[in-house]
Amino acid sequence: MNTFFRILFLFIILGLANNVKGQANKLFTQNEIDSLNSFYTPLYPSDSLDISRLLNYQYINVFYFNGECSLCLNKMQEADLFYQEHKNDYLKTFFIVETSDTITFNFYRDKFNIDTQILWDQNYNLIDQAINTCFLIDKSGNIVIEGDFINDDKEQKEYINIIKQMITRN
Repeated sequence: MNTFFRILFLFIILGLANNVKGQANKLFTQNEIDSLNSFYTPLYPSDSLDISRLLNYQYINVFYFNGECSLCLNKMQEADLFYQEHKNDYLKTFFIVETSDTITFNFYRDKFNIDTQILWDQNYNLIDQAINTCFLIDKSGNIVIEGDFINDDKEQKEYINIIKQMITRN
């Protein structure tokens, strides 16, 4: 009987560990995907994301960064160029910015001529995420890969391999 309880305890622990891992690997909950703009405010009217169109893509690129840091603003420009280079029919890209000064941020956005849609994390929903992080997520909100695809060569190669595999499968 004692062995039975040990095995049962082990299965409970493993089950809880898998549950936690599954939640940690999700960037957006289904509720957030269904109403993304209510969680992340569009900075311009052109930034409003049509969720039904967004879910038509196999994968979604998300770049999360700080809009008040000059290095981060420079990285925003690099990310825009990187994602434009790897643009294809199976990917949709948008950025999420954390900033308290949208006027200054929009000035730099216009100065750098960034056309990628940018949502504002006004309520700090991604506060636990590392700043300047790139995410490749599937249309269910699950994180496929996260890291710095822009400057980290190892992460960039892994990202490009995933994109190549995605294209060859379809």
